[in-house]
Parts: sequence; structure tokens; C-alpha cells
Amino acid sequence: MLNTAIKTIRKAINKREVKTSDILGYHAGYINAPAYNKTEISWIITENDNTKALEQIENAMKSIIAYAEAYKSSELTHWNVEGFDRDSLNQESKLQELKNRVFEVAAYRGEQKVYLGYSSNGEILEKQNPRDSNGIVLTKESANFTHIKVFKQ
Repeated sequence: MLNTAIKTIRKAINKREVKTSDILGYHAGYINAPAYNKTEISWIITENDNTKALEQIENAMKSIIAYAEAYKSSELTHWNVEGFDRDSLNQESKLQELKNRVFEVAAYRGEQKVYLGYSSNGEILEKQNPRDSNGIVLTKESANFTHIKVFKQ
């Protein structure tokens, strides 16, 4: 058990990059994607923590979507993201600020990773495969995660 924990910590310190969750059907700003390095926070979940865990997962997905929409908008001729102007001189700094807020959450049931998605209605979905475009809506009763891992930049 201790050896496993040491190996996990060592991997987290040495790992250079973890890809962002593919919740929009493609990797958001793939070339300029955030790199999750050095930080892995494991959180063991009890029955009372399911609501907080779902909230943490939702916040992670919102951070990815906000960055993805801004990144897509920055490459288009029209601007449809609040706070971005076509002639904005600080566009890069705003993109960087959104990128710095991005984090990823991985959810587990025992050793099995749970594939998550985000619906257009703002619901967290559990998918059978990572590439599925549909899934079962998760609630605090149906989540039953044993632990989640938070990756930050």
C-alpha cells in the first residue's frame, strides 16, 4: 500500500502532461491545450461527499468549456464570448487567464475510471465509452464514486 502510494506520487511529480477531457467532441484548443503537471490531489469520497464531488466535476467541466469557447472565438472573425472584443489588445491575456483556471477531474469507482460528459443542459453524464455522445444523467444518489482525482496546472 505504501509502495503504491509512493509510486503514484512519483508518477504525479514526473508526469509532464495529461490531456483535457474530451467533453466537446474534440480537444479544446488542442495545440494550445493546458498542461496538467505535478499536481494530483486524490479525494476519497464518503456518502456525504457525493454532492461536493459532482459540484467539483461540474466546475472542472465549466472551466474547460469557457476556455474552449474563448479559444474557438479568438480564431473566428466574429466574437461571441462575453468580454472579448474584436480589437481587444488584451485578448491573449484573457485567453491565458481562462487557460490558467482550467483543471481536470477524474472520477473512479474502485479501480474503474468513470467516463464523464457534460450535456448542453448543464447536466453531468456518465458515458459507457470515452467517445460516446450520450450517457446517463448523474445525480448525487447515482454517482457512488469511491474517489476522484483533481489535476491542476
